[in-house]
Amino acid sequence: MKTILHACIAFVLLAGMLQAAEPGVLLREAELKSEPFIDASGVARLTRDLRVEILRRDGGWMEVSVGRHRGWVRAVNVRREGVAAGAVAQSPVLALESGRAASKDLVTTTGIRSARVGTPGTATLPALDDESLKKAAADETALKRLDGFAASADDARRFASEANLMAREVPYIPGSQPRPFLRGPEPDPQQEGEGSRQIASTLLGAIPAVRNDALQAYINRVGSWVAQQASGAPAATASKWVFGVLDSPALRTFTIPGNYIFITRGLYDRLQNESELAALLGREIGHILKGTYLAALEKKNAVLTYVPHASTETEADRIGVVLATRAGYDAYGLPILLENLAQRPAPSRPGAAGNPPDPLAERRINLERAMGTQFESYGDGKTLSGRIVRSGV
Repeated sequence: MKTILHACIAFVLLAGMLQAAEPGVLLREAELKSEPFIDASGVARLTRDLRVEILRRDGGWMEVSVGRHRGWVRAVNVRREGVAAGAVAQSPVLALESGRAASKDLVTTTGIRSARVGTPGTATLPALDDESLKKAAADETALKRLDGFAASADDARRFASEANLMAREVPYIPGSQPRPFLRGPEPDPQQEGEGSRQIASTLLGAIPAVRNDALQAYINRVGSWVAQQASGAPAATASKWVFGVLDSPALRTFTIPGNYIFITRGLYDRLQNESELAALLGREIGHILKGTYLAALEKKNAVLTYVPHASTETEADRIGVVLATRAGYDAYGLPILLENLAQRPAPSRPGAAGNPPDPLAERRINLERAMGTQFESYGDGKTLSGRIVRSGV
């Protein structure tokens, strides 16, 4: 009887593994390791373009099976063949660009015009397009309410200690130090503060904040803790950072000079754990540290629709990884998030016919290449999937 039971259990586990497996292909020659460590023993040598079955991911590694072999390869060496779990088919909104979507078709493609949020009877959200953002009336009351959730440095440190998150020394990835990038003279701090607050209140006039106090307090504690890891950057030592979750099903972030960072509920609900949230906030903090949006600040609400240059986004990704790792989180939170948001795999040859490149998939690969092997030594980083506060709407 026990033998039959054990066989049934093994069959169920195997069936689950086979169902969860996802097709992939190697982007380059790689060594199959027995464990997800750089110094683990080798199982086999795999050639470029070899088809594999992806079983699971652990930090910067993927467990794969190929033929009779099963083992681990670095995730940067593997391209997924299928659509990532949870991706919205045929939608152009997954560019994760700060301040706007990848296409003017955002509104109609995602159904935002008719999307309802919260409890039954909640009013339909306004269209989330550039013109609506520019013309929205400021809501200072809503901003003051979010101000109340801002976490002090001490509060954020206590919050981190509750999960045994320990700050650690992690160097910036070469070429991505958060030096301010300014096209003109540095703006007056007072004018910057007043202009930033006006823009933030206008954003809240266009998109209301999620009515979930626990969620808003939570994201501010995580964000404040991550911001503290940007040692030596003036913006990191500012008296206050304000983070918020906006009640929209779109997948967007809004970063405003003056230390205001907002993400939409649609994007927040795609996060799997706290390490992904920390890395996402870290990359937006990186934009503020670099002064990405200062040039657009003079044009007021243009900050909300400004699209950073691709190289600037790349540097923000790298800063986000460093800040999250310094804060004690899993170093691969952002690469995993980019991987899960990507709709299509990046081709081995950019622009290959029949397989157009996905910007997020390419960003994930480029980010992990830049990370190299140095982040594999931070294997004790935490993901904290059990602590993330769900939006509840």
